[in-house]
Amino acid sequence: MEETIEILRLAWREPTFSYEGRFWKIPPVGVNPKPLQGEHVPLWIGGHGEAALRVAVEQGAGLFIWVPTAEKLAEYRKKLRARSATAPLAASLPLARVEGGRWLEAALAMRDAGADLLVIGRRWDDGTLRDLERFAKDVLPAVV
Repeated sequence: MEETIEILRLAWREPTFSYEGRFWKIPPVGVNPKPLQGEHVPLWIGGHGEAALRVAVEQGAGLFIWVPTAEKLAEYRKKLRARSATAPLAASLPLARVEGGRWLEAALAMRDAGADLLVIGRRWDDGTLRDLERFAKDVLPAVV
């Protein structure tokens, strides 16, 4: 993963580049179009555990925790802050997993536990759009 991040940042920064690492060997190549932010496109490292935390901090990326409890997210926030004062923390909040549709309480708990970004989702079905619209109307104004 670390080599992949190096490659992406080269591709986003240089008109052409080559790369030779432990896992990847890329002959001279150009990648276009480049993102507007160049090599500073926000990256998120998803994973639970020491390796994800280390890579996020070393690579200047955010840490994305998948379906944590608020308590677990707060633990990651503490670990992240011990290593970086600025690395962002994200969490997923699958709407279908929130008991009784108590989305506001769940979102506030994640915010209070230290989430800088909350990724909302659920499996797509006929109720998905309705639920996302309800979330946007009822929860977002109270959280942001």
